[in-house]
Amino acid sequence: MEIIKDKKYYQKELSSNAPIYHQPWWLDSVCNKWDILILKDKEDVILTCPISYNGKTIIPPPYTQFLGPHFHQEEYLTNASKYYQSIEKLIEAYPDFDFFNQKTSTKITNWLPWYWKGFSQTTRYTYKIQHLFNFSQVESNFKDTLKRNIKSAEKEYKISGSHNAELFYEIFSEKFIAEKNIDVIPKKPLTELINQSIQNKQGKLYFSEKDGNTDATIFVCHDKDTAYYIAGGTRTTCNHNGALSLLFYQALKDYSKTHEIFDFEGSMIKGVERYFRSFGAEIHPYFEISKNQSLGSKTKSAIKTLLK
Repeated sequence: MEIIKDKKYYQKELSSNAPIYHQPWWLDSVCNKWDILILKDKEDVILTCPISYNGKTIIPPPYTQFLGPHFHQEEYLTNASKYYQSIEKLIEAYPDFDFFNQKTSTKITNWLPWYWKGFSQTTRYTYKIQHLFNFSQVESNFKDTLKRNIKSAEKEYKISGSHNAELFYEIFSEKFIAEKNIDVIPKKPLTELINQSIQNKQGKLYFSEKDGNTDATIFVCHDKDTAYYIAGGTRTTCNHNGALSLLFYQALKDYSKTHEIFDFEGSMIKGVERYFRSFGAEIHPYFEISKNQSLGSKTKSAIKTLLK
């Protein structure tokens, strides 16, 4: 096994089979800098793993649910011995860092190789609707309150499929501006991401409109088998509970014709989690893996060891 770094090779030969967050145009939009680690066994590509970094800090880029390893050979994901060997080889190839933080996809269900190398792990959760093709069954799993809100919104709102990234950001950021928390949602990578996803035919915007006003919006992207909710929001003046739900309903209907899975991208916030669950979505764990090798961290660790 060997690790190579070749972004041109990755873009030309491998990225079409990678998840949406691993696409070069996505990484170009949201990362300060990024590189790709490609693990090969002779001529076979075992896995690829994008690395987003800023100096000696490896951190997730904004609006990106996961990076981590993506296996191109299924047997290396399901066979424990091959899995351990390939992940250990990947870890050895990480660039020198002071701080590392990366989220994996839900397909990674075993973080032991990182544990053995001194990394820490936090379990996070996302919600997915599987078997999206069977939309009548999907709809039947909606909570009753959600169904009523959607029916009510259908009578008042028209859905628009505009490509207006600036309007999306305006609505999306209203709540954060009101809370004086605008720093958490940088504008440039989001508008760039929207424009690039539409240009690459892998993204859609949805807007709820009423009486000449746009009250709610969501941004959805997709790869080959999964559609992902990236971001969305409502006007602070919107007082209709169904304005946003109607857009999710339309997106689910649209993607049920072409995709198997809809990923709500999860949330650890109680109210948001409950809302996603109201669509009948099922919980799926994934890992946030981290390691701090800064001098300050090493000093604290050494002091703790001496005091034991």
